[in-house]
Amino acid sequence: MNAPYSYREASYTPVPASRRWWPLATREATQLFRSRWGILLYGLCLIPFLVRTVILMIVFGVLNLGPESLRARLQTRPIAAGGANVELDPRRIGFYAAQALEPPAFVFILLLTSMVVARAIARDRATNALELLWTRGISPAQYVLAKWVGGTLLVGSITVFAPFVLWLLAVFLAPDWTLLQNTAGEMAVLLGGLALATGMLTAIGIFVSGAAATANGAIVVWTTILVGGGAIAELLAAVLRLPELRSWIAPWTAFGVVVRSIAGLNVRGASILGAWCCLGALLLWSFWRARKRLRMEDALA
Repeated sequence: MNAPYSYREASYTPVPASRRWWPLATREATQLFRSRWGILLYGLCLIPFLVRTVILMIVFGVLNLGPESLRARLQTRPIAAGGANVELDPRRIGFYAAQALEPPAFVFILLLTSMVVARAIARDRATNALELLWTRGISPAQYVLAKWVGGTLLVGSITVFAPFVLWLLAVFLAPDWTLLQNTAGEMAVLLGGLALATGMLTAIGIFVSGAAATANGAIVVWTTILVGGGAIAELLAAVLRLPELRSWIAPWTAFGVVVRSIAGLNVRGASILGAWCCLGALLLWSFWRARKRLRMEDALA
């Protein structure tokens, strides 16, 4: 009598490494949208983009808002380089850089990176997910790569993709193709600089998360680095009367200086070398702290 159930022969099919870590990266990038609070947080982070969109529509006459004198000035001619309102003119590349680099953007990017990037690895460690993942064909390096890619995609949607969409709106709202011809090359360089700086910023946040014992501890350390570093830089710059110290000490200021230097924008009063050294030193320090806690034997202990 034959048994009703039996084993079937199955052939072994190797799975590329990307098919193991990429789903983890996409899960990390969409983690914020799985709750109403996360969607609300992301909506708050879009406020600078919405404000710039309104300014864009005012400049090109879609909306009839704002003081008549300023509206007429913006609509009739571009503001001269170095002018007080140069970052309100969508015909200049500084308008799109300001979307991600101006002080209001700092608050929202700090919130986004604190709730997602800084908690990425520490959250998994608290739930003992590292052992589960690292014994299922995902190496520690692939795991960290997935977390970094996912966090960069999410933060980059605010710092890189939003300025690009804003620029596309300006191109189609402009009366002719002059804006496209004049700013296409500069915009490509700006987006490259934003992508590079965003990748460095999220890498620091991921390593901070990897070195932290708890998710809340990671948030505290990450906030201290961004906010505390900026406060110390402001104090020293005021006391010593050396404005360039901000780019040597404040990570957010260094982020902006790096992007502006790559895009060819004004970085007066800042040190480009200091900005690169600031981000590079933080990246090396956070990596050194995290590598001791991201070993296979630690997760399986």
